[in-house]
Amino acid sequence: MQTMNYRKYTQELLFSLGINHRFKSCEYFISSIEFIHTQKKYVIPDSEMIYSYVAAKYNVAPVAVENGMRNTIQCIWTTKADVDLMRTIFGSYNLEKRPCNMEFLMLFYNYINTLINAVQRYLGVYAGFGCDTDKSNIVFLYHLFVISIAFNRSI
Repeated sequence: MQTMNYRKYTQELLFSLGINHRFKSCEYFISSIEFIHTQKKYVIPDSEMIYSYVAAKYNVAPVAVENGMRNTIQCIWTTKADVDLMRTIFGSYNLEKRPCNMEFLMLFYNYINTLINAVQRYLGVYAGFGCDTDKSNIVFLYHLFVISIAFNRSI
């Protein structure tokens, strides 16, 4: 799946968790998820790799990326804007304890990746009916994603 989809779905999920896309740390998360997606085939990136990549992209220090992400996670955990969605995304993780940046990123990435893989499986069935999946792929995926958030459940 294209990196663009990871960008859009990361932004949608963060917004659903109460994080406005105008926050700089929202862009840090989006870039981190994209980076994890592109690197995961070769190696699971560690925090230094992620912070360095994002810092270079936004011309800031790696510590600024780390702190921005930590503050955003703290905001999500403090407000608990949508506890059901948090349970869906983070599974059996204890919601009483705020995860570290890497735990959050990996749980978040795994949720988005699982969702996108499920939709790809459905699109395979959808293509079997002779539908034009090239045009409908992104639209269908987006609507299924929004519906899953609306009902606070994963596919």
